[in-house]
This record gives sequence, structure tokens and C-alpha cells, in this order.
Amino acid sequence: MLGSCNSQTNTKTKNTESTDLTQKVDSTEKLTEKSTQTDYQLEKIDIPVIGTFELSEMKMDSLNEYGAGDCWGTIRRYSLPNFGLAIDSITCGEYGFTYTYYLLSDKDFIQVVYTKKSESILDPETNSFFYVQEEQVIDFNSDPATSMNKIDTLTDYKLREKPIDKEFSTEILKDKQTSYDHLEMNYQGTWEMEIDH
Repeated sequence: MLGSCNSQTNTKTKNTESTDLTQKVDSTEKLTEKSTQTDYQLEKIDIPVIGTFELSEMKMDSLNEYGAGDCWGTIRRYSLPNFGLAIDSITCGEYGFTYTYYLLSDKDFIQVVYTKKSESILDPETNSFFYVQEEQVIDFNSDPATSMNKIDTLTDYKLREKPIDKEFSTEILKDKQTSYDHLEMNYQGTWEMEIDH
């Protein structure tokens, strides 16, 4: 998805201070497509299965912006007393987006990951687009580790940002270590990406 992205100034910041925050589990806010630009400004962000976080009470301790051509992204990490939260948002305009939320231990190990994706597909028969929506939660804390998934297809571009109106299907994560290594590589790699003018 990062094949062509928008150019902008590369920004990497780090601040080692952390603040106290009580995690609240409440499902009142919804994720939106504009999360890349605005979710850090929201009072509250709801992450399915993981919980709701009061971002206005959290201190962002690191930030990286990256991209090239039509695709651009931002990853931010928030420190909390006993865990961390990283939010990685990449959008490629009408081609799609991917939002990834990492719940991290105080040692920066990945505990739970929620990913929401939208991809546009051209139907050659009708010469029109449809949109494949996916949501996934991988929980490394559960014993055994689990993967929760849901998928849907839409024809209305404006509905891409809405949550999928289905229940998650849950299965045991078949290869926990391989899945963890893949997510860890993605997480670390995002911090190293830069803006490609």
C-alpha cells in the first residue's frame, strides 16, 4: 500500500515523560477514516476488544511521520504507568487505509493488536469500485493466543470508515511466534520509515 505516497516534512520526536491514566472500557466513540490526522486530538478513542482510552489525558512520547506518493502515515506512542499504546495510521486516499493499534507492555512487548483496513477493488465487469473492509484483533495475552476477524464488502465509498456490523469470529492463533515476529517487524519498521519526496 505504500507504493505511492504524499510528500510532507518528516517528523520524529521523542519525549520520555509518561503520565497517569486510568483505562476505561466503554464503546461510545467510533473510529473514522480521518483517524490519521485527528485521533490524537479526540477526547476518547475506542478500540474494539482492547478498550477505550482518554487520549486527552495521555502524554504522547514519540511520533514518526512517513510516506511517499499517495500514501502517508503517522505512528504515535503513548506511555502509561503499566503499559503503552501505539497508534499507526496510513492512508492512500481513495485506494484505502490501514489503522493499527498496539497495546504494549511496560517493556514494549506487543500484548494485543487491533487492525482495521479498507481496500478499493475495481470490478472489471461493471467498471466500478467496491471496498473490502477487514478488522482483526490478535491477542497474545490469552492462553492460547487468539485471532479475531471480521470482513465485509461495501459499494458505498462513504461507508468505508464505519465499523463492520458483524461479530468477530475467533480462532486459536496457529503460529503465535511467527505472528508475533511479523507484527513486531511491522511495528519497529514503521518507526524507521521516512518521507520519500
